[in-house]
Amino acid sequence: MRRQSSTGDYQRSVKPLQVRANLERCLLSRTLRVATGRLLTTEQVAALSREAVVSSGRSRAVARNPTLADGSTAASRIFEKLTTQRLPVSDRPFFVPEQVRWYHRQRLRLQTWRACGRQCVAPIDPTATLEISPEAITHTLDRSRRRRLESSTPGHVQAVTGGDWDRAGTRFLESAPYRTVADVLGAQSEIELDEEGQLEAPAEGSIARLEWLLVDIATGGYRSVAERRKRRRDPTEPSILDPHPQLPPAKSEVRVTVGRDGRLLVHSGHGRLAVARLLGVRSIPVHVYVRHERWQRRRDRVVLTGSGGGTHPDLACLEP
Repeated sequence: MRRQSSTGDYQRSVKPLQVRANLERCLLSRTLRVATGRLLTTEQVAALSREAVVSSGRSRAVARNPTLADGSTAASRIFEKLTTQRLPVSDRPFFVPEQVRWYHRQRLRLQTWRACGRQCVAPIDPTATLEISPEAITHTLDRSRRRRLESSTPGHVQAVTGGDWDRAGTRFLESAPYRTVADVLGAQSEIELDEEGQLEAPAEGSIARLEWLLVDIATGGYRSVAERRKRRRDPTEPSILDPHPQLPPAKSEVRVTVGRDGRLLVHSGHGRLAVARLLGVRSIPVHVYVRHERWQRRRDRVVLTGSGGGTHPDLACLEP
């Protein structure tokens, strides 16, 4: 897999038409075969392609996300046709009882209140998400700084933290996760998969994991974790799309941190954010994991005074 030598803007180096062409090629070849668990011959793929092209109507993916090209409609119909024949579930289902999820919801509410909620006027909801544009998340922290933030609070519990951690962020478009996704979408040759005949997303950062995520978002649109859990055919074991099935849906969404000036930094879910950004998804749900203490004081003032909210998504949701 080729990488560009410069550290410039990868979004400009990957042209939209090139992304769409490679997306359709992946859907009609190796990625399609892996996602469905069926090894199809070239003749079978061609026959299904002709059938999808002559069929009427538009795919649900294009209807939900108008930014996708019409050229991917045929590939989307092929994918939907094959997945209805073999449901994309794991051979080892992992069922999460509702009582377990109820326990974790109550536990997270109590721990969040103890950690930071009781000291703040503006609410900190462990089950809440924000709908924002992927382009609004401009920076990310390195792994070591993210781990230090996580160590300051119990697992999956939100926090309000001071310090200069928010000033050390790097541009997301220059980060290694975004480069990897950009290289996969912009590859000229056929992409080699790490795991064949398996739907489950393999290890972090692998090509198979990114291709599986690409197919899912391109054909079904960017769906929230809560919506996915309502679909019985979706897997309930931990995966790239639902890494914490035992927790509230918000905890499995892309996590962000908010700096002192309101700048959004991605904390986890880099692959999903990169694919959504390159495919032109209009908005995605995110969960605020850590806020800078100065930003939280501004949120408190908005609740107390009823003014100064502005258009920032973390302020617009507040009520005086």
